[in-house]
Amino acid sequence: TKDGVNIQGYTVWSLLDKFEWEQGYSERFGLYYVDFQYQNKPRYPKASVHYYKAIVEANGFPNPREVRPLSANFCFMEKGKIDQI
Repeated sequence: TKDGVNIQGYTVWSLLDKFEWEQGYSERFGLYYVDFQYQNKPRYPKASVHYYKAIVEANGFPNPREVRPLSANFCFMEKGKIDQI
């Protein structure tokens, strides 16, 4: 309980990027980026993978003073965008 809020669980929207009925494959909700332009649809971890991993390992939100900042560049994101963590 923090600030009077009893949190029972924490989850992500989707493990992988997926098809959205109105937006097709343009919306990216997953922890892993899926490159739909290739037949084998390679998957790449997003910055959110590392954050979610820290939550799971800490069995809750880790203390920000105890978490080492993550730093990396991922240049394979859609339209050449860089996901920086």
